[in-house]
Amino acid sequence: MAGSDDVRALLEKIPKLSYFQILGLPHKWQKPANVKKAFHAFAQLFHPDQFGNDEPELKEAAKEVFKRAVEAYEVLRDDDLQKRYVEKYLKKGKLRLPPTAFGKVDSSEMPKPKTVRPPKIETWVDEMKTEDGKEVAARIERMMQAGRFQAALQQFGILEQLEPGNAAVKKKLAELKKRMG
Repeated sequence: MAGSDDVRALLEKIPKLSYFQILGLPHKWQKPANVKKAFHAFAQLFHPDQFGNDEPELKEAAKEVFKRAVEAYEVLRDDDLQKRYVEKYLKKGKLRLPPTAFGKVDSSEMPKPKTVRPPKIETWVDEMKTEDGKEVAARIERMMQAGRFQAALQQFGILEQLEPGNAAVKKKLAELKKRMG
């Protein structure tokens, strides 16, 4: 277990450390097994639970230090992420990955998603020319779906008056009469 001075000193230095330095690894490609071993050694020294009986300020410092170590572990244990970290960030002097870069694919490498709108399903109701016609046609459709064919047939008399000569009305009426036999 590290002492309170060690935790405070590391908390102060950690913003200036790379993920490799946090885990005490050389700045070269590391195998996941080496990263895991280094992280476990770090955790034995700085895990926040070891500071449970200490002052709240020290516990909080240990938590912050450990969070950064977990971040380092998450990046370096994944071959692809480690490579991206070194090539796109560390070589440019950036010591940390932005939170959005923790996925397998960097958001800057991802194609922009296309907005896909579901196609509008046009029904015979949409083919009505008047609002009153649409309302009556929708009522007829509900009646037909409920199996109330006789009531729907009566409504067609009203619909034919509201939508004279509408081919969709004639087609749906023929469909209803066929269903009724």
